[in-house]
Amino acid sequence: MSTIRDHWENIGKDSKDILEFQNIFDATDSIESSISMGFIDFATRIFVPAFYPAVGNPVDKSCLEIGFGGGRILNAASRFFGKTYGIDIMSDESRQKVSNFLDENGAKNVSLLSREDSGSLDDESIDFAFSFIVFQHFDSIDEAHYYLSLLKRVLKKNAVGILYFGLNLSDDRDFFVKEKPIFTHNHHDSTLFLSQKYGEKIVSEYFDVASSGRIPKKPWSGNDNLSRQFFVAFTNTR
Repeated sequence: MSTIRDHWENIGKDSKDILEFQNIFDATDSIESSISMGFIDFATRIFVPAFYPAVGNPVDKSCLEIGFGGGRILNAASRFFGKTYGIDIMSDESRQKVSNFLDENGAKNVSLLSREDSGSLDDESIDFAFSFIVFQHFDSIDEAHYYLSLLKRVLKKNAVGILYFGLNLSDDRDFFVKEKPIFTHNHHDSTLFLSQKYGEKIVSEYFDVASSGRIPKKPWSGNDNLSRQFFVAFTNTR
């Protein structure tokens, strides 16, 4: 098992309370702040108005998040969609902490799955899929293809989605994996970096790419403060 994979599979097991657990994934000073930012990120960066015509009324639709982390965005998604699913590689102990967090905050329509449980998702059963700042923590490009293949299987015809990737700003390579990432309690180095052109290319091997681009670090920070990520939005028309 790679150091990267081992880190993410064991993350959060020893956290003492839910605030410490949430702070591991997204720096926060309160549960209320974490929940609020989950709604802000979901509404401004993930399920944006451009997707509304394709999805329709989400209250009777399903969505899937790859890499749900502490569950803050999945919590927001559950208020929009009738059924929500999340997949992550974390331990059973950590996944139970996320389940408790969601339940305590009223997210009753969520199913959390491990990577090994992904086969339980029915073919062509998901209307909308997303992953926010997760692919950049993979230990290989093969892992990105694994999840793209999974999405190809479970997304309905004409379903839509958006994936965020770590952007390679260092050199001309299509992609590279950082060999010695730094992992501490609340700092997790990005490990997988792609050029935007290559990110579009690998998504286009499975779906029709609708758009791609970079975003501000925060919705209110403006285009002079862009993040180290880029998104690829797509449609499953094939």
